[in-house]
Amino acid sequence: MATYTPKATGFSKSSSTTLAAGDLVTAGAFVVDQAYEIVTVGTTDFTAIGASANTVGVVFTATGAGSGTGTAQEAFSFTIGSELVVALAYDDAFGHPTSVKWGNRLLANRPPAATRDPGTYDIAMSVWVLPRVKRSTPHVIRATWSSAIVEKAMLVGQIDGKNRIDVAAGNNDGVSTGNPVTGTTAALANASTLAMAFFAAEGPDTNDTPGTMQIKDNNVFTNVTGTQRTGTNGAPPLSNVTMNAGWLQLTSATATQGQITGATARLWTSCVVTFTEANDLRQGVTPTDAFSVEEIFEDHTPALDPEDAAYVYSLADDRYEAFDKNDMATRIAYWTPTGWTAG
Repeated sequence: MATYTPKATGFSKSSSTTLAAGDLVTAGAFVVDQAYEIVTVGTTDFTAIGASANTVGVVFTATGAGSGTGTAQEAFSFTIGSELVVALAYDDAFGHPTSVKWGNRLLANRPPAATRDPGTYDIAMSVWVLPRVKRSTPHVIRATWSSAIVEKAMLVGQIDGKNRIDVAAGNNDGVSTGNPVTGTTAALANASTLAMAFFAAEGPDTNDTPGTMQIKDNNVFTNVTGTQRTGTNGAPPLSNVTMNAGWLQLTSATATQGQITGATARLWTSCVVTFTEANDLRQGVTPTDAFSVEEIFEDHTPALDPEDAAYVYSLADDRYEAFDKNDMATRIAYWTPTGWTAG
């Protein structure tokens, strides 16, 4: 049985080209056993609370609250073999996401859904995935946009029990209705699919009603198992963005879609994504075997540092590919049923 576990959220109303999941924390407020990545050193001795060095970019697990003026961004770990999912909602009048990374690992983008407001503001969303997590080391999750964005929000979660996106379809949008719906997927591959519906909307305002999220199972809309929600706030509604996700384990191989009933009417956009088992190159591959690419990097001319390996899942070829994070234009290796192959 597939499960979705919410892991983190993020939101910002500051004009910038990046957004990270979790909080940016100042020394004195670090939580013991929480992982962080150093953003500014300031007057903080991070080595006194678990870091290997007082260096920007070092990831550490806090052993104390710390002191001084240094800051660090929360970092997150995921279960080996699980699927990492990141959904973004943003005002796309000024730009679009160019990448989402967990550390140096690039996530693959699913087709985005977008709505254009007749006025000044736009609302858009996109869903990004890492089909199989290979290490449990914590890293920061960051999204990058092509230009500075003001309102932006992020949902992060982990899927266990399924190892592939089977269908990513059903983009839809609207302006005047309080009951947004996604499009409809094609008939599913099997009846044990996990369906996720994502909705992005302008707002909220003080009196907005979030509504009830449902996903169609066996041609009947059913209340979702759980929901995840985040976003910005403050007046007016059109200067904010809210991100909603809901999920349901399906019992039928019929087509599916998502909807929200009883919500306050706002400009919105949506999509439905399904996750199912797959008989592909990753089946039967242990995390240790599948992701040991060290020798290829070390034997490369010139020799490369295996720690600089950036893994990209090619949706077109249904396989993982490895790049040097300092040269993402040149593939170093790709995965086959017998292991990693250089080239």
